[in-house]
Amino acid sequence: MKDRYKILLLITAVISALAVLIIYVAFDKYFNEVYKHNAELSILESKKDFLKFTVDNQIIRIEEEIAYEESLLEDLKNEISLILDSLPTANSTELINFCRRYTETRVHEGAWTFVVWDNRTSKILYDPAGLIRGINAAAELEKAKEMFAVYGIKEFGSSALFYGVKHDVIDQKVKKKIATEIHNSKFPLDSYIWINEVVNYEGGDNYAIRRVHPNLKDTEGMFLSTEMKDIKGATPYLTELEGIKKDGEIFFSYHFKKKTEDRIAEKLTYAKLYKRYNWIIAFGMHLEDMAKYTKRTEEQSKGIIAKLTLVLAALIALLMFVSHAAIVYLENRYHKQRRKEFEDAASIDPTTGAITRRTAEQFLTEELDRFGQGGSGTAFIMVDMDNLKTINDTYGHDAGDEILKNTVDTIKAQIRLEDKIFRWGGDEFVIACRGLRIENAVSVCEKWVKAVRESGIDHDGNRISTTVSMGISYFRPDDKESTDVIDRADEAMYRAKRGGKNRVELAL
Repeated sequence: MKDRYKILLLITAVISALAVLIIYVAFDKYFNEVYKHNAELSILESKKDFLKFTVDNQIIRIEEEIAYEESLLEDLKNEISLILDSLPTANSTELINFCRRYTETRVHEGAWTFVVWDNRTSKILYDPAGLIRGINAAAELEKAKEMFAVYGIKEFGSSALFYGVKHDVIDQKVKKKIATEIHNSKFPLDSYIWINEVVNYEGGDNYAIRRVHPNLKDTEGMFLSTEMKDIKGATPYLTELEGIKKDGEIFFSYHFKKKTEDRIAEKLTYAKLYKRYNWIIAFGMHLEDMAKYTKRTEEQSKGIIAKLTLVLAALIALLMFVSHAAIVYLENRYHKQRRKEFEDAASIDPTTGAITRRTAEQFLTEELDRFGQGGSGTAFIMVDMDNLKTINDTYGHDAGDEILKNTVDTIKAQIRLEDKIFRWGGDEFVIACRGLRIENAVSVCEKWVKAVRESGIDHDGNRISTTVSMGISYFRPDDKESTDVIDRADEAMYRAKRGGKNRVELAL
């Protein structure tokens, strides 16, 4: 009998061991497949968000650069107007000589179009660009105005002068600068931005021109065809064009050479049309570069499932609940971690929506270089909240986070599209405003201070508001480090605090 129990115990042990082994293998395979699949989906969605954000941000950069160039030319137009105002009695010969001298000596040689005509007869007296083709100068110029980004008209007795810069001049300058920026850009995981210019939306041979391609610089300028195929026989240019025509944007994948290796791999791409230039701006990442994230997921899941399976041998019913709960928890944690990584990569502070300090430091370096090359001055404003600690202590950190975001949102509503606001640290922010004149800086910032003071949030039945102190500074010729201007702005901000807070101080 004793031996019988021993045998029964042995059989039970063997059966239990086999049951544990079967359960382990079954659960290991099932959970690994589910976990891996969900992780891959999450990573793919995060990748798509990053690709779209990068392309949208590039389009914003183009618009900012166009606006910047137009503002420079508007200033130059006003300068020409002041010069012409000093020649109230100028005759047609003097006007023509002025036009010739200006186009020959200015740094914007070739950019400006000048036309001089007789007001009485509408006869063209000077038109080197051949702008007027008819006999009525005034009527022809009225039609031609839409071709110009900036222009002015001055009358001098019997003579009149038209001067302006065409959109095409600005566009060519912006295109060249954007191409240089893209070539100099650095992105993770062997990724880059490229641009194709559509010349025929019907497709076919020579339907587009490759304008910018960091991976294939030698082919820039070549014509493309929608008949081109990758190594798998797919027609990516046709797929891209059809998606652009239908929705203005598209996600798609195809096989293409890697940037850092002489090897072809599948690539996930987002493309969007910038209609003004007929540019298809695209950004892509090779799908195999996601393998390391998936491998990490598999390693984590194997260790976790092994422990869960041991518990399942004793309490199968309980383990079913625990394993599902654990998987859901780990998936949520993994998703949040991945999204945070891509938010950081996209340089956006998740609490406030401001740009991160890492991006701010890079921007400061670029601005110092631009300043050293004669670029227009940029105002840097250090912003510090006056009573965030009191709000945190009184209402809790959730309320503090809300008032931080409200402050950033309020300032964003006041500043221009091309201005930038960075989170420098804690409750400190830095605003960068290109072209903000020194004489206007204090009054502009005082409006922002007032806007913050008059805003607020409702939290748990309480109305909470705050104030900010601001310090302004600009780059100086003797600045050695990009952060020198921030140090001065910081000192000015502390002067504002010492002076009673809710104020603005300037340090030059």
